[in-house]
Amino acid sequence: MALSVCENSAKRNDLSTYTASWPSDGQLAGTIPFQIRSCGDYYCNRATRFTLRSNSVTLSNGTSEIPLTVKVRQLHTGTTLTFPDNRTCGSGAANCPFQGAGRQTNISPDYCESCVNFELLITADLAALQSSGTLTQSGLHSGTLVFRIDQAIDSSNTGSGDSGHERDVDVTIQLNVPDLLQISGLSDITMTQNSPVSSGNYLATHEFCVYRSGNGKFKIQAEGTGVSTGNAFRLSGTSQFVEYQMHIGRIGRQSVNYRQGDTKSRGHWRGNCPPASNNPSGNTNMFLEIRVNQSQASSLPAGIYSDTMTLIVTPN
Repeated sequence: MALSVCENSAKRNDLSTYTASWPSDGQLAGTIPFQIRSCGDYYCNRATRFTLRSNSVTLSNGTSEIPLTVKVRQLHTGTTLTFPDNRTCGSGAANCPFQGAGRQTNISPDYCESCVNFELLITADLAALQSSGTLTQSGLHSGTLVFRIDQAIDSSNTGSGDSGHERDVDVTIQLNVPDLLQISGLSDITMTQNSPVSSGNYLATHEFCVYRSGNGKFKIQAEGTGVSTGNAFRLSGTSQFVEYQMHIGRIGRQSVNYRQGDTKSRGHWRGNCPPASNNPSGNTNMFLEIRVNQSQASSLPAGIYSDTMTLIVTPN
């Protein structure tokens, strides 16, 4: 009789550790190939049907979790189960959906001709887990999937009484979650002579979103165009320019003034905004304010005055 697990055609007690790669689109998908042989009789003459039972697995790092969707598929039949599934096998194709494999002649008691190919298919919507507050930390997340091979009580030659075995198989699955930061929601800002005025300045305000895994702290660096570090930013036209101020702050809190090349932060700047892939409502947690002196702007020749501002967000 035989109930064996193979990996790369070699017998294994458990499967090798599987390390998944972080997906750029936030949709984890991985495949773990392996083989199973299931047969009855001392010489493994009779193929024996079986099922696989498991509670599935959740990868974790402290309180941060990644529940996995795990499916197991028999390649040559296409038969697929989705974990968790704890239905016992007993007998018959309905309860024992996977086909076994046996040999036809008695050559050796420890050889089974056909190891049947299987694969574990693992998926997780990581972006949604981040947005929901389930995946909250960077670092290594791991878990051990345990599945039980549950063999039918009878092999293909009825009444043999040499089947009905069970065997547990472990596979450790791990994913290293990077320290993720993202700034989103920025767009062009247009000011005219009809823009709001306060304290002698034209004003324009724009809200945006900064995300960091684990709601961690961050800092923002500002880089305008055509000015040296430490100087004021400029809106430049064909031959003239006007300086402008830029303030950045958390919504509802006091902002800080920036000059060229500044990198600044505040203790309450935290990346608790959803990542862009899961922010259909356009939630925001930060704002920037542009101030242009009204009298200086009014003295300029008519035309378009512009600057390209680059904001760089980094961990703090």
